Amino acid sequence: MPTPPTTLAVGVRSFVLEQHFTFEYDVGVWPMGSVQVLKDRRSGVLKTCRSIFKPRLTNVWAASRELTKLKALQHPMLSSVTDVLEDSEYLFVVSLRANGGDLAEFLDRLGEEATLEEEICASYVAQVLVALAHCHAVGVYHHDLQLSNVLLTSREPEARVLLSDVGLIPALKGSGLETHPAAASSGPEPDLEAVARLACAVLLGSTQPANLEDDSWASSDLWEGRSEEAKEFVKFLRSGTTAASALHHPWLRNVLLRPSLSPENLEDDARERIACYATALLLIPIEMAQRDVESLLKELNAFDQDDDGLIALVSAQKILEKRGVRQAAAEAALAVADVRGTGVLDFSALAAAGFLADLARGSSTRFADIKGRLQEHFFEAYGDEEEEGHVLQSDLRSSVRNSVGEVLQVQGNVSFDELLSAFTEEEIDEEDLLPTLAKAAGIGTPNSLFDHGFMAQEESSWLLKILHTCGGGPRRRRVYSC
Repeated sequence: MPTPPTTLAVGVRSFVLEQHFTFEYDVGVWPMGSVQVLKDRRSGVLKTCRSIFKPRLTNVWAASRELTKLKALQHPMLSSVTDVLEDSEYLFVVSLRANGGDLAEFLDRLGEEATLEEEICASYVAQVLVALAHCHAVGVYHHDLQLSNVLLTSREPEARVLLSDVGLIPALKGSGLETHPAAASSGPEPDLEAVARLACAVLLGSTQPANLEDDSWASSDLWEGRSEEAKEFVKFLRSGTTAASALHHPWLRNVLLRPSLSPENLEDDARERIACYATALLLIPIEMAQRDVESLLKELNAFDQDDDGLIALVSAQKILEKRGVRQAAAEAALAVADVRGTGVLDFSALAAAGFLADLARGSSTRFADIKGRLQEHFFEAYGDEEEEGHVLQSDLRSSVRNSVGEVLQVQGNVSFDELLSAFTEEEIDEEDLLPTLAKAAGIGTPNSLFDHGFMAQEESSWLLKILHTCGGGPRRRRVYSC
């Protein structure tokens, strides 16, 4: 088989590239060619370009086709492929580039005398899992996940994560990449194993891959000051779990993933969403037909190919739109039900989204408007005709104990008794409904907040704004903070 030129370590210069980009600098090589940074001539945005030497491919057309499919793989936590170009000698895969470099470079800059706060570590890992959960849901895997594939949007610890090169290795299988170590990989397990190594790297501050084949890694002195939940999480990743399930592990349950929000609003937003989610669950037993609830469960099971009881947002969107919900209403409803912003929903969240989507039909999809209509609808459904704006807790408890409520309890892991225990008074009025449920933070539901893992808080002031601050938690050994 022909070999590429000896200058391959230098980025390939091509007329095809020069039409769209200007050369910035060389990065290095990857198994199929060189890597360089380019600037888009129209937008000025920096992008990463990976070249693939065509003579290394056994089927150039098939490789080009599979690589082009990756352009459809879009997510806020992915460094998506934007262009697939070619000339007579090379294929070029162009993707978004982050301004903060990659996680390997970041850990190198920290050096041996500093480590990241555990909250920041959890944030990085959670964002990688969010991206993987989305990709796995559509049948795309990474199979070569390393620290260098985890890009950071800035050089600060609180940077957002963009996962790069998802699907590249699988796209080239059968087209000349059979000698790559990952060529024999299949399914999600290799990606979860890689996340376990990544978690060890950020927790221990090391760019050297951890040997996870035995339990000796867990006895390292470098674990001093780290939580037991972190160790359990690494073991959990190697137990045959899924990316979606890993996001529900106690170590990550308090990570909120809405980077568009300011630090001051992050917790309040999560509490508002979970109050709406809980209110929707209370309304479903008397407002949704049993056949509709069971239909949602059937649809979820159809998309849940790995049987973990969870589906990605992209699948939930398809389910709601299949029920005749317009796109804007479906997106708005799912944004409420996806309380933490993980892009992963269980049955209770899907049912709540289905109800909220029906509530938003033909009207505004703004969160504030949905919240207002939800509260109004609650008191219309359960309220006393003679005394508006009030609901008796005893009547509410009785009403949710029907066949639909039983489906939510058995299949959705919802405990209505525990959920309603948030109300200390028999009479629930309009001023108390949402604030009380917000303070309870989802008690009685499988998506409760702030009572899990090393970041659990006893009071309502949750100060760990994961994606926006650093150095906010308790001081630990060799902490790096901004």
